[in-house]
Amino acid sequence: MYLIAGLIYRVLAEKGDSIAQYQVGRMYQFGYGVLTDEIRATGWFRKAANQGNVDAQAFLATKYNLGDGVQQDDRQAFLWSLKAASQGDARSQFYVGIDYAKGRGVLRNYEKSVYWYKKAASQKFTKALNNLGISYRLGQGVLQDHKKAVGLFRQSANLGSSEGQYLLGLSYCYGNGVLKNLSQCSVWIKKAYENGDADASKIWDKYELWKYQ
Repeated sequence: MYLIAGLIYRVLAEKGDSIAQYQVGRMYQFGYGVLTDEIRATGWFRKAANQGNVDAQAFLATKYNLGDGVQQDDRQAFLWSLKAASQGDARSQFYVGIDYAKGRGVLRNYEKSVYWYKKAASQKFTKALNNLGISYRLGQGVLQDHKKAVGLFRQSANLGSSEGQYLLGLSYCYGNGVLKNLSQCSVWIKKAYENGDADASKIWDKYELWKYQ
């Protein structure tokens, strides 16, 4: 199966088809029908990315971020993420927001960080909803607004994000942006724990939340 598909993709890739180039890159990246070769994978991703293939651009950004098949380079990672983000890729929009917030590969700019978080959050990308909520809570790049922060955490939590559930639970525990309610805190902290949040058990024990179940 992989052999036949690989032959077809390779023929199309050699003819300049960007989707096929991306798929050949994935073949070499993950060893689908060929020996794993990170350098060849990078070469094919680059060919596709230079033609505007958004998946390849996002993948190339990750490779530069990790130093996988290329020399690690935060600036190149940012630039390729930005290209993918500008085409509407939510994950890349989130990572561009992270880069601006951390000053990674670009000068730190919290306002631009929030701009890109909002782009990804509008696509219901839960990590962006969480980070945008934290930005509102801290007043980084936006006016501080704890109620907006809680609203964003709630959106993320309702989409099944363990981090969103944890942050919403904390909001109820501390009465931050919402009336303090340990019963609601216990509900959301329990959900976060069941979904694998590593910090949820600490809050569960600290507030003895089993009493409010």
